[in-house]
Amino acid sequence: MKIGRRALIAAVAVLSVAGSVPAAAMAQASGSVAGDTWYGAKRNEFRDASGKVVISVYSLRASNAQQVWRDQIIQPEDAGMLAIGGGVIGANTGAGAMVTASYPTTDFSGWKVSTKDHYTASPHYMEAYVIGMRIEGMSTEELRSKLYFDKKTSSWGSHPEASAGLDGRTHALLGGGFNVRYNGAGVLATASFPTGASSWKARAKDHITADWGQIETYAVGIERNLPVGRVEAQLPGIASGTQSQHPAATASVTPGFVLTGGGAEAKYGNGWGSMLWQLQPASGVTQNFTASSKDHLHVSPATIDVYALGIKIV
Repeated sequence: MKIGRRALIAAVAVLSVAGSVPAAAMAQASGSVAGDTWYGAKRNEFRDASGKVVISVYSLRASNAQQVWRDQIIQPEDAGMLAIGGGVIGANTGAGAMVTASYPTTDFSGWKVSTKDHYTASPHYMEAYVIGMRIEGMSTEELRSKLYFDKKTSSWGSHPEASAGLDGRTHALLGGGFNVRYNGAGVLATASFPTGASSWKARAKDHITADWGQIETYAVGIERNLPVGRVEAQLPGIASGTQSQHPAATASVTPGFVLTGGGAEAKYGNGWGSMLWQLQPASGVTQNFTASSKDHLHVSPATIDVYALGIKIV
């Protein structure tokens, strides 16, 4: 249940597990929790070259450890910000915890994230991220009316995959996300990334213990023609990690554009698999997106491609 900001309770200190996230994410910040909603602490503020598109990243780390986190909602702590992207960190210490969801709420008020351990118990302090956006010269409701997402759901299977897309003539791609549904031991995400200027793909797989699941894939966009100008999207910036059991990479947006989302694809060939455990938008002063994957209980070297997306008004 959503509760107003005046009813916020239990301030939570953001602390990072040593060795599990980049140093930039280890700065302490305080957000708030109310009911089932987290209000993330503001990390930064960015603007595009026009100065009209304002982006901030907010994050909050759980105050307690759980084996499974499911559909935790995080919202920007600042009024007037709409959630157009986000991310989540599970754990890379101990047996580890992987990502099973990172996707928008239907009204763009927040971002939903999920993580879980797998096969071996690994309680972890999940860290959730949301990317908030406002546009100078537009009201919150006016901007909300210009945002759109397409959702596609895969069939049930042990390796579900689905793609969603926008009409690139009328909408610019801001980013994307996914939500894995499963009933048994679990199905873990291996990819959530742009496949072109207006489309998004996500994949997941069972691991060690057979299970079936579905994956919902989201492509998030904004109308190109706004009252304050025309939206131009950059081709996604891409960075690739070297082959490793725990590959990682960081991609950045083109100067003049402002960060709106990011994604990653783990590439493991015919091995046991490499699952996403970190999808992290900028926590410091650089407009980038960091992602990491890992093998789990069975050695499976992989590489990872990471993407950063951005827009500007011209």
